[in-house]
Amino acid sequence: MIVGDQLSLVDILVATPSIVDQQRLREMRKTGTGDSPDLFTDLIAEGVVSEQRLLEILSEKLELPQADLLNCPPSEEALALIPVELAAHRNCIPIRIEGDHLEVAINNPTDHQLIDDVRLVLLARHNGRALDPKFCLAPKEEILQAIKAYYGVGAEAAERLAIQVQTAELQEELAAVEQEDLIDITIDGESSVVQFVNLLLLEGVENQATDIHIEPFEGRLRIRQRIDGMLYEVPIPAAMADFSVNITSRIKVMAQLDIAEKRLPQDGRIKVRAHHQDYDLRISVLPSAHGEAVNIRILSQHMRVLSLDQLGLDLDDKPQVEDLIERPNGVILVTGPTGSGKTTFLYACLSRVNAMDRKILTIEDPIEYRMDGIIQMQTLAKIDFSFARALRSMLRHDPDIMMIGEIRDAETAQITVRSALTGHLVLSTLHTNDAAGAVARLVDMGMEPFLVASSLLSILAIRLVRVLCPHCRKPVAVDPALLQQVGIAECDCRVEQIYEPSGCDKCRHTGFAGRTGIFEILRVTEPIRNLIQRRVTTGTMKAEAVATGMRTLRQDGWRKVQAGVTSLGEVLRVSHADEFVGSGARPRKKMLKSQDSSKCPARNSH
Repeated sequence: MIVGDQLSLVDILVATPSIVDQQRLREMRKTGTGDSPDLFTDLIAEGVVSEQRLLEILSEKLELPQADLLNCPPSEEALALIPVELAAHRNCIPIRIEGDHLEVAINNPTDHQLIDDVRLVLLARHNGRALDPKFCLAPKEEILQAIKAYYGVGAEAAERLAIQVQTAELQEELAAVEQEDLIDITIDGESSVVQFVNLLLLEGVENQATDIHIEPFEGRLRIRQRIDGMLYEVPIPAAMADFSVNITSRIKVMAQLDIAEKRLPQDGRIKVRAHHQDYDLRISVLPSAHGEAVNIRILSQHMRVLSLDQLGLDLDDKPQVEDLIERPNGVILVTGPTGSGKTTFLYACLSRVNAMDRKILTIEDPIEYRMDGIIQMQTLAKIDFSFARALRSMLRHDPDIMMIGEIRDAETAQITVRSALTGHLVLSTLHTNDAAGAVARLVDMGMEPFLVASSLLSILAIRLVRVLCPHCRKPVAVDPALLQQVGIAECDCRVEQIYEPSGCDKCRHTGFAGRTGIFEILRVTEPIRNLIQRRVTTGTMKAEAVATGMRTLRQDGWRKVQAGVTSLGEVLRVSHADEFVGSGARPRKKMLKSQDSSKCPARNSH
């Protein structure tokens, strides 16, 4: 055990007969395996005794305290005394310095080599100064999480890279291009660069990140993950800044990009497997002042398609959407910025109408969800297989419903509209800030207003807001003055309190867990068609739509704030203040009369 202690682990457990099978321990004692540090791990792995119970026994018998790593973070001074390689390899972490002692949390006190290594490192790093380790016990998972949090992701890989002096050998390793279509991400038995990149990818998958951003700056490397629409920095060792070129080269090799080209943007893809699941990684490399910046978009090939009920539609909005997607022909547009949930919404619609008596075709870039019963195609720029070219071919297959990933140019817009006029239901997306702005965007592409008016069924704007963590959300009083200031007036049935984020272990101290949608549904009615043909301003059209019952994004978001689903700050973050300008806007009183006060929709104060 600890140096100076003559008891073995078997001795301790034999003296505690109520814990484990004594016959098995006696056999271990006879064979001499009782002093092996592997016994500690084997007992836990085989379920002979739980880790927590074993630590409690050892803490009592060896008089070693148990550390609380979750509430007592290590000091920077202590962390500097144990190298990251030793901490990661031996599963230990320094906590604090107390006089001539360094308190070190370990998981396996039977590991004599660990004890000796820690003492030797302390002597070497203090030039012979008598600084003795004082050991305490902690669960393995807590130590691993602390190493990741305080040393950074890929700590062991960073240390190994720092002592590699043969740059030529490293470059030869990176030049070995992967030939397999599917790369299995692991962290065992790999070289340093490979292990670090795999760790980054595994972290992203485990945290359900949609993107990983690798950004070089002068003297440092920043890595961030986008989780629930927000960016969070990934802690990494400072030494990794020296190897940003090697990391980028490894990713480019995996994506089969040109590692010698550093002046031009490059795009590629990687198919990987992690935790028995397959993922598509979309790689984008951009040249910058301090090196190449890399963005990795993570797409699961087995992501579950959500239903309309799971998207966050209000009870009175869902029937509208169901009615629209049951129409025999017309265009339904979904608008919003990148990452706002447009494609997810379209897939939910397709899932709802996917039936034996309907022929459904899609053209996408990329295919984000695989759906049985639907013919899905992907654009390919290398062979000039674009949205427009695919659309022309799709019409020859006599489809009932077509989904176009995005209307990007005038040709695609023209074919989309003409397909709707010839008896097809077409679903597509467009990048605009709100629903009414989609009309102006189509006209700017060269579409005649009368064609837009006659083909459009509806335009939906979507934003994603984070959902408050139900375990730690806290109530706050409603401030009417603030609501007026941000363009939201309290409805007739006043709300006494709303909720704000707090933060707990279950939500990684963000205060949020998951996301839901807020919607703006503009039905193209006869008055709206007349306005389209008259080429009125976007503000005038939006005012007309609101006057006839449309809820804006901010109004729909305020409903979810009232219901305790999200916070007011989230709604303000993703939506713009509603402003109604233009000669065609209806008087405010008329708009309010058209609303159902029993449902308490938010009313705009402008």
